[in-house]
Amino acid sequence: MHTRSSYIRKSAFSHGNGHAVGIYESERIEFHDNVFFSFSTIGMKFEGSSDLVLENNVVVNIWERDFNQSMLLDTRAGYMMGDGPGLDAPPKNVTMKNNGAIGVFYAGFVAPGSSCGDDAENDDTMVSGNYAHSVHGEGWIGFKNNDFKDQETCMQVGYFEAWKTTGAAVVTVAKTKKVILTRIVSLDTGKGLIGNQVGISGDELETWIQDSYIQAESEVVRDCPKQFWCDSVWAIDPEDEDPRYTWLENAWENDSKYTQKHHRDVTCIDKLGTKTPVHLQSAQDPVLTQSFMLPVEGVNGDSAFAGTAFYYNVTFKGFESDRPYCGGERMRAISFNEEASDIVPLIKMTECTFIDTSDIGFIHMFQPPQSWITVRQCGSFPCTGPLNTAVNFFRTNFEGERQTASSRNFQIIPNNAVLAKQFSSCKWMPTWNGYHCSQSDYGVLHFESADDDAGKRNLYPVTVAPITD
Repeated sequence: MHTRSSYIRKSAFSHGNGHAVGIYESERIEFHDNVFFSFSTIGMKFEGSSDLVLENNVVVNIWERDFNQSMLLDTRAGYMMGDGPGLDAPPKNVTMKNNGAIGVFYAGFVAPGSSCGDDAENDDTMVSGNYAHSVHGEGWIGFKNNDFKDQETCMQVGYFEAWKTTGAAVVTVAKTKKVILTRIVSLDTGKGLIGNQVGISGDELETWIQDSYIQAESEVVRDCPKQFWCDSVWAIDPEDEDPRYTWLENAWENDSKYTQKHHRDVTCIDKLGTKTPVHLQSAQDPVLTQSFMLPVEGVNGDSAFAGTAFYYNVTFKGFESDRPYCGGERMRAISFNEEASDIVPLIKMTECTFIDTSDIGFIHMFQPPQSWITVRQCGSFPCTGPLNTAVNFFRTNFEGERQTASSRNFQIIPNNAVLAKQFSSCKWMPTWNGYHCSQSDYGVLHFESADDDAGKRNLYPVTVAPITD
């Protein structure tokens, strides 16, 4: 019986019109210390295989193709585990350590999460030390591995670093009761950390974002001329007969014939530390095929109730303004999913640290827009999910530039005057579009019909009155 592994080591592969690597229905293959440069589809793709080892590989420059079809999404990735939009048949028993994805489209990694409790420091996790840099999309899109039964109750993505992604450093689309994002570094990314999950309505769903570091913009960006992106850039050589975007290091020092065509698209975007999670009854596939399906963290269907989002020991740094240095739209340490119309989970942030984070860059409570008045979304009245939540802070640390929330324990509630007037400790904060409160026992009470025909009948408001003597 053959038990030895095949391997590819210390090799370089470049310039192809397909995948750099495609492994299908195979086993015992190892990839160590390889470089894959400039391919048009996917760097490394694995389907229905097992016992794989990926260590110290780098995928660079997976470029976008022009389909000339406005609705068709060209799904690229540095590393992809599985087949089809739902990524069926992901490989089994994969060790994936210290691999990089640089200058790719859609996602650096589209891969299953790990089992909860795996610890890289004790070397008992098979996935750690991977990183994504300059991705036109998400750093890591994580989904549940159906081959692991324990992931039906808990899945984790962690030990990962992302720089300069236009989307999230990590976003999950996992049908499980608990999602953990742990030991993640997010530097200068568009959307930070997003732990979305799918569950049955009524389940006690939990999202945990913990032991992570999020920085708004790198010092390199701030210290260079404003008109340039001063690290690396996608550029076009107009003299090339078949022009393609070329990845340039230190682009502002290169020959002026290169035009920074992608400058605003790549750099002047939202810079969010985290978009608060949403809990759903159904979710989009990890691999989207139509542009109207974007963003990856979009809400597709009804929300699942009875969920809570926990942040523990997360550091936010450099959210000094409400706009990025390059002049983009928004910069906030804490933001909300603009499609979460039904419900925004109660948020609890414990022992989190905010460094050089100003009042205006701290948080912004989302207001239900009139655009939600549609048959598909809310009917004849905008849904009020964003108005019925709270962000609770416990043992909070502020360093550098202080902001108004000088106490360590406080709450922020939305721009809901009916709610705020019930608490004498609440103070209106216009920069937050919300209220700063000192109401330690604040919570959210949900009423939900679990009947099969709940979507076909009217549910009337419920009045809650205190019990008095």
